[in-house]
Amino acid sequence: MMAAGIAPEREYWRTLSAIDWQDFLYNSPASGALAFLELKEKINQECEPDFLLIDARTGITEIGGVATTLLADKVVCLVTPMQENLEGARLVLRSLRQSPRPPGMSAPEIFPVISRLPSGLQNETEIVGRVLKFLNEEADDLSDTMSFSDIVVLHNDLDILQGEKILVGSSTSVEKSQLLQDYFLLFAKLSSETIRQSVTPIIMNAINRLMDFPDESQKEIENIAYSFNSPLAFRELLKLYRLRNISGDEILQAAARLWSFKEDEDYSLIEEVINSNFKEIYAYTSKSRNYTLDFIYEVWSLSKNPSVKVAIDLAESFDNFSRNDKAAEVLRKAFERDPSDENIFSSLIVQLVRNSAYKEARALISQNQELVIASDRLLAAWASVEVADAEVAVPEVLVTPPSLDRLAQVGKREVVLSLLIKAGRIDDALKRAADYIKLALIEGDAELIFTAGRLMHLYERSKDLSAEIQSFYDTSIYRRIMSAITDDEIHSMPENYELETSRRSSRRFR
Repeated sequence: MMAAGIAPEREYWRTLSAIDWQDFLYNSPASGALAFLELKEKINQECEPDFLLIDARTGITEIGGVATTLLADKVVCLVTPMQENLEGARLVLRSLRQSPRPPGMSAPEIFPVISRLPSGLQNETEIVGRVLKFLNEEADDLSDTMSFSDIVVLHNDLDILQGEKILVGSSTSVEKSQLLQDYFLLFAKLSSETIRQSVTPIIMNAINRLMDFPDESQKEIENIAYSFNSPLAFRELLKLYRLRNISGDEILQAAARLWSFKEDEDYSLIEEVINSNFKEIYAYTSKSRNYTLDFIYEVWSLSKNPSVKVAIDLAESFDNFSRNDKAAEVLRKAFERDPSDENIFSSLIVQLVRNSAYKEARALISQNQELVIASDRLLAAWASVEVADAEVAVPEVLVTPPSLDRLAQVGKREVVLSLLIKAGRIDDALKRAADYIKLALIEGDAELIFTAGRLMHLYERSKDLSAEIQSFYDTSIYRRIMSAITDDEIHSMPENYELETSRRSSRRFR
């Protein structure tokens, strides 16, 4: 690293402030430009660097203009997703395309980079897409219009925010630092051919040593993959992970990195990894992942034979992160490809209920009425629509004894009671509630005890309810159950494990 001077000594600042940049750069442009070009050539001859990185000051300055228009072959522009920042950055980037260059130098290659984006954002793909769309927006002068195909993201690093440190070459593990991975990805984009030529022999050597030294070879390929962001290294790493049965987030993270290169030859390998390893993700576990749901969705949506399991797990994952519309989109696409798959159909109906899209759900059910009636799972999904939507009367076919019995047999007894109440068949609902209470007490099903008990309480059957529960559980459990039912507070109900046989009163069995 070459310092600009002996900063922060006072003499450095005094000398720097004495330079008349206006006169140096604009009143005698030839001598000013030649001085910088001479400096660049001198560094090249004396230091022989592989790369010359020039840090230009933020904003529009004379030195920034020299660095980007006179000296640079490639320009990295850091932006944030904020509109004000993007407007200024786009203006500068457009001007670079038209700036005069020394003879023989073509326009600089520009790499926009989003900086300081928090890690783990599930809408990161949308943010990146919005930034790209804005930067590529058609200019008044069409020759100024830019056409970036992608953009690198440098994520926030809390350790860096608390105290500056150098990540590259430090003891920080690449796979443990998202920001370090991001920087290597950027470096790979800036110098892909140089990296490819350097790492290929090392990767091949590690593969040749795999049978004798599997752990060492794996670590070597991992270091190359994450340190140099090499698609070849990630490709071989995925194959190695599969060979050694390494699964879960580790292999999915490597697959996501390989996918970022968008090379067609890798698609089948990445799809196979996702199909074998991806499963539903919950919001509270998201911080441990270094891949996004949008990556999974992108690969799945391009498949010629998309996995049903991945579709369902992906939709549930989107829903867990409150991306309900995206969850429904996944299931719609899966259903369009195979309307006969009951798992996809029922999952789609359930998701539409979560999204309050009752009209769409009923339309699908109506179009596939025979399939729905014939399937217990689809019948239960249909019933969930009718229970959730208070504005529409319950179809008669759902409250016939055969339909109600089928729903009860697949564990939807609470739904049966709700359907009967909504249909105004109170006596039938109370009769079934009395039967279900006995069954729920035997099974220790807290939710069914509450639902059936609440119904009996509302329609003045509390005496029968109280006697049934009191004859089955000891006093403390009995009081908690009755209090929850009376106060309509299901969260106060004992847990299922508390309702197991060991906590039941022995009086029923005397």
